[in-house]
Amino acid sequence: MIKLYGTDACTSCRQAKMILERNNIAYIWVDVSKKPGFEGNIPQLQINDTRIFGLGEISEYIKNIMVR
Repeated sequence: MIKLYGTDACTSCRQAKMILERNNIAYIWVDVSKKPGFEGNIPQLQINDTRIFGLGEISEYIKNIMVR
């Protein structure tokens, strides 16, 4: 299961959503603005126990899995 943590006000978060959607990758959107006490960098992609931080790292990860 893939979760994307971010906010709609965050440009990088919206871009991360577009990257996932463009590559037909199903994900669960977690709006951290509605999660009091959330700590962490956004956008943040969680795949099982792995967390990937920032738009650049998320883009690189998606690019690498799409090549396989």
